[in-house]
Amino acid sequence: MGPRWMVVRPVVVRLIVVRPKVVRPVVVRLCAVLVVTACVVACSAPSGPAPQKSPLVRASSSPPETVVVEKADLYRAREVAGVVERRPERVVRSPWSGTFTPARGLGRGSTVGKGATVGVIRTCAMPGPAAAVSSGATADTGGAPAPSGASTGTGTDAGTATGTGLEAATATCAPRWHAVRAPVGGSVTALPGSGAQTTEGAAVLRIRPPGYVIRATVTDPAALYDLMRPPQTARSRIVGGPAGFTVRFERRTYDPADGSVVLVLAVPADIVVVEGLHTSTAFVVSRRTDVPTLPVTAVQGTTGSGRVVVVDGDRPVVTSVRLGQHDGSRVEVRGLPAAARVLRFPLASDFLAAP
Repeated sequence: MGPRWMVVRPVVVRLIVVRPKVVRPVVVRLCAVLVVTACVVACSAPSGPAPQKSPLVRASSSPPETVVVEKADLYRAREVAGVVERRPERVVRSPWSGTFTPARGLGRGSTVGKGATVGVIRTCAMPGPAAAVSSGATADTGGAPAPSGASTGTGTDAGTATGTGLEAATATCAPRWHAVRAPVGGSVTALPGSGAQTTEGAAVLRIRPPGYVIRATVTDPAALYDLMRPPQTARSRIVGGPAGFTVRFERRTYDPADGSVVLVLAVPADIVVVEGLHTSTAFVVSRRTDVPTLPVTAVQGTTGSGRVVVVDGDRPVVTSVRLGQHDGSRVEVRGLPAAARVLRFPLASDFLAAP
């Protein structure tokens, strides 16, 4: 065991001797850095008592801006988006059952005026067979002229009552001619041929009026009540096109499937549009004239009741007011003297004082 210890001990002694030489410079440098840091911190620390927090003051040293109550006219509007469309076709329906004959020269694409005769419908009145046999009468037009090219009701349609009872019944047919008139002016888009059979309530032709309309869909639930009875006129603009033109309200439709409400508005003839253009239409739903108002920035609140900061000398006084209509920039106020001066831009802290 003696030789083993003789080998190990020189190694241990050498480590103990060499290690201090390596560690000593590092420790000296670290101590120097700590001393310098402590000196810097000590020099930068403020002397004397700690400062107290200053009270919250306005950014400007000048007196705050004040306003007085002013009389003004207020308008409240609702803006609705829409799309330009051609006027829809009008269907002309037959009030009678019979044979339809269009007017001479009338065809698809023809232009007709409102109230113009677009054709006639031939009906046949059937008196009792006994009366026809005893009188031996023949069919007549009932005082109305038959249109050119239409059956006159003679020959096989209205021959003399002879032979069997069926022939006698046919012979007693008294044709009547009923004029069909256009409910609107426009272009004929659908028209049956001459001699077409029709029944009461069936469509006999279609007419598309000229011009365009705006179909404005009301999507804001808050606007539905205001537009329950829309104004007869409104101001509209084409997105990316002309603006400020007047449109006329025509009708209001409701779709129970999705609960949507559509306002149909007539586009003026002098406004050049095409189908598919997007629009924005403003409806003035209420107006107030010559009412006391303040800027909305001076009032805390929007409807019903609110508060303002009245400047009484150098002392601000929080005062309650009654609010009426507003137009986005001014609001109707009640309950303030006419000469009262009110902060135009009050801070939230100004309202912390008791009214």
